Amino acid sequence: MFPAQEETMNGSPLLGRPPGPRLQHQWSIPARRPLTSDEASALLMPPVVQQAQHQRTVGDTLVTSHSRGAGGSAEGVERSEAFSWPTSVTGNAWSVMPAAPIVETLVPVLLEKPHAVVIQFEDGASLTAEALLARAEQFAAYVSKRVPRGTPIAVAMGNRAEFFIIWLALLGTGHPMVNMNPALTQTEAEHMLRDSRSAWVLAEQQTSQLFRSAQTKCPDLSEVLILGEQEPDGLLAFCDEDDSFDLLSAPPSIHDTTFITYTSGTTGMPKGCAHLQGETCRYVDVVGRLYDLRSTDSFLNPLQFFYGDSIWLFALSLKLGAPFVSMRKFSVNRFWSVVQQFETTVLLGIGAIPNLLLKREPTTDEQNHTMRMALQIGVPPRHHRELVERFGLP
Repeated sequence: MFPAQEETMNGSPLLGRPPGPRLQHQWSIPARRPLTSDEASALLMPPVVQQAQHQRTVGDTLVTSHSRGAGGSAEGVERSEAFSWPTSVTGNAWSVMPAAPIVETLVPVLLEKPHAVVIQFEDGASLTAEALLARAEQFAAYVSKRVPRGTPIAVAMGNRAEFFIIWLALLGTGHPMVNMNPALTQTEAEHMLRDSRSAWVLAEQQTSQLFRSAQTKCPDLSEVLILGEQEPDGLLAFCDEDDSFDLLSAPPSIHDTTFITYTSGTTGMPKGCAHLQGETCRYVDVVGRLYDLRSTDSFLNPLQFFYGDSIWLFALSLKLGAPFVSMRKFSVNRFWSVVQQFETTVLLGIGAIPNLLLKREPTTDEQNHTMRMALQIGVPPRHHRELVERFGLP
């Protein structure tokens, strides 16, 4: 369950108070039909079998992506023949995450428990549901008056609370969010901004010069907004305290693009991948039921927020009412102490994380923990047994 709000969290203050009075919402969520057996089978089909392709245009880039089932490995990653794909899930289709605009599902959750802590950082800083929603509504008001609906807005920042404030705001205003690695190069930044045709980019002070320079080569980029240093109020310069946007007033369709990610660029220029509202809902629903994730779980996110995986994990944590604990940056030396400090039970990881954990000298803390499951994308079969035997969790 969500932890209750406290004056401090692990000795550190909560990330700010709600910035002002809020509007009272009324909402109506229509009933959603259950999946047919064929649809459910398609969603849960192993990625090596399911080859349905989706094509859509991101800027001037035609993106073709292979659909993959929950927990599926990334393209090109070998899968163990001994792997046993789950044959059943708990609950009915769409019972975890309805097939509805994401704000229609999450805003009522935030309103129901306004004092619940919904984001916890490893340094102890926290953000409540009330503070998240109030700040998102203020920023949404600012955006909705200045950028036409449906126009992409880029975000390039590390793991700080404003990322999900912006994410929630744009879910309500209908602006696709373009996730950018803040460590990208000038050439990569210019390419992504031109390709996505982003109207704005929100970034931190350390990359302000890079994006202002890129603006001269990106004709659609009208504004470079630099966040303030005080978290979670880095957006206050772009908000009117007395202005608020009802995120449920005109939510986008589940067929609209919710965010755009870019490939790393190791095999050429980064390629844009558009993610639809309904796709995110489907992924959250299937993963939640497939792995029987619960409100009593506590999710650990060691990834950077600009990865799409952190976004669906956060949405799942909100819907379940489960704590979302995030590291600012992944650290092998701090990893197990964070697990123990926050008593996390489920890990989401990608890439090199398991390899780095295996390279660390064995210690007693890696067996003395509360973790019950690791959802790790892209683990080679030869490493899987070693991970299970050493760390004692599937």
